Amino acid sequence: MSSSERRNLPPQVRRVLTSTRQVRYEVRVDLSRGRTNRGQSKKRFHTLREAKEYLNPILGDQERGLHVSPSQLTVTDAVEKWLKSQRIKPTTRAAYTAALRPVVDELGQRTVQSITKDDVETLVEKLQEGTTDRGVWANTSINPMLARWRAMFDDLHKQGILSRNVVQLVKSVKRAEDTPAPRGATLTPEQIQTLLTFHKGKHDELLIQFALLGLRRGELGALRWGDIDTAAKTLDVSRNRTTDGVQVYEGDTKTVASERSLPLPEPLLKRLRVLGVGHGLHDYVIAQDKSPGRAYHPRTLSSRWKAALKAAGVPHVRLHDARHTTATHLHALGVPLADIAAWLGHANAAVTARVYSHSTKRGLAAASKALEW
Repeated sequence: MSSSERRNLPPQVRRVLTSTRQVRYEVRVDLSRGRTNRGQSKKRFHTLREAKEYLNPILGDQERGLHVSPSQLTVTDAVEKWLKSQRIKPTTRAAYTAALRPVVDELGQRTVQSITKDDVETLVEKLQEGTTDRGVWANTSINPMLARWRAMFDDLHKQGILSRNVVQLVKSVKRAEDTPAPRGATLTPEQIQTLLTFHKGKHDELLIQFALLGLRRGELGALRWGDIDTAAKTLDVSRNRTTDGVQVYEGDTKTVASERSLPLPEPLLKRLRVLGVGHGLHDYVIAQDKSPGRAYHPRTLSSRWKAALKAAGVPHVRLHDARHTTATHLHALGVPLADIAAWLGHANAAVTARVYSHSTKRGLAAASKALEW
């Protein structure tokens, strides 16, 4: 090799001879695998021109901080590692796992480096259209998924595994301006009385009673007899029982504001004094029929609620809609929003007003009557 040719060789390229005495140009490039871990790429070409054509884009990307070494890390493994690294409560981890479930279902076997913005957009569209096994997802479910996904890919980007966070390029889903905010259905006072009367003395009585106190499903499932103080006439809400679809987790309540002590209504208090006889403090209140004191799976609570309404001849509303019913009923009675928020375990009354306080036909009729000047 002449001296001029040697001078034209970039530092990353060297001229080598094969075992058959053929000339090749070998490119060696340091590739980042993170802040402290580095590797090296080595590739041979027949001509110097080919070697430079391969090398130059890599050097350009390295200059801009975009080039990383190839990784076989799959989306499934990345999700699992990210969840472990968060050091969060089991109940929070369950929520994150559930949020990322469609990502794992649809893209789990792909490498994280192969995921593009189009892949993310396509998954969002499929969830909106209900063409995945998860059915139709509302923006209130899709946006938490995107938030967790962005955080995970941001972590991989900082580690040097991803050159860019493509999920960051995808906008959150917004509700169309002409589409009303989703509202849960509520039960009328007459339907509530029908439901309570039908199930008095039956197995699901306490599920219905506490659901109509406005407790979340996770709070219903975690309720134990030790949380009820019949002498002080109070109910302590301090735990949450939830599932990620695979495991069941029990821990602290959803937020600090969710932990609360509620004065028990007198009719319910009388029933609890009767029904609580013989139960241990650690027994679950809403428990299995054939295994007294043993908790139901969280999803079973929703199934039993649905069956209870059907048996009583009451139109179906979701278990969570019992919470809407509580808020709407309290609001209609003139209870201040701040007090309703505290009862429901909200951090502030704005959430209560926006999500849980529903107008009713009866309320609108009363408003109309009041405007008869």
